[in-house]
Amino acid sequence: MAANLLDIDTRLAKAVEFKIGLDNVRTIEFQFPPKITTDNRSGTWSETEVPGDQPFQAWKTSGARKFTLEWTYIIGANGWDVTKVRNQILTLRGYYTAPLETIVSAYIIRFKIWKLGGTDPMTCRLGNIDVSHGKALYVPTVNGRPNVYQAHPVITNIKVGMQLWSRGNVPQDTTNQSPQTQPPKVAIAGLISAVPPDWQ
Repeated sequence: MAANLLDIDTRLAKAVEFKIGLDNVRTIEFQFPPKITTDNRSGTWSETEVPGDQPFQAWKTSGARKFTLEWTYIIGANGWDVTKVRNQILTLRGYYTAPLETIVSAYIIRFKIWKLGGTDPMTCRLGNIDVSHGKALYVPTVNGRPNVYQAHPVITNIKVGMQLWSRGNVPQDTTNQSPQTQPPKVAIAGLISAVPPDWQ
């Protein structure tokens, strides 16, 4: 039974796609199946007071789908060493260290996780990255002696906040808008115009 569970966990982890950027693609690998711990949408309403009655509520805007993804790395499990774990952490944190002149498409994340999205990978952006470590340390040995300078926590937990990202439907009539308030007309390569139903 344990072998079967390990096999299905490995297959589930490999079935998750997490790719950063469209040109210089950086891939995040999962040692174990990640968990979506929150999965939310929200909306904005305009409320007007009505004397002697309930307030009148008008629908204004819809918020994008937001979710929290959490996963763990354990050094020594399934052949994962310090270098491989560190590479995932540095790649993920590198999301926020791109040069200012970097094109926006470099921040697009293509994310697909089982049946919790659509047939195609969802386009998302990162809101936050939180990394925490366990207390136990892995200390490699060199010539039979511990190399304390290469020590690393055995367990690393990662939590990221993600949000669906699309171009949205840009209004066509901008005749009464000043140049400062007109919506941008430059499409971002890699983003769809609207979120499909199976991404909702």
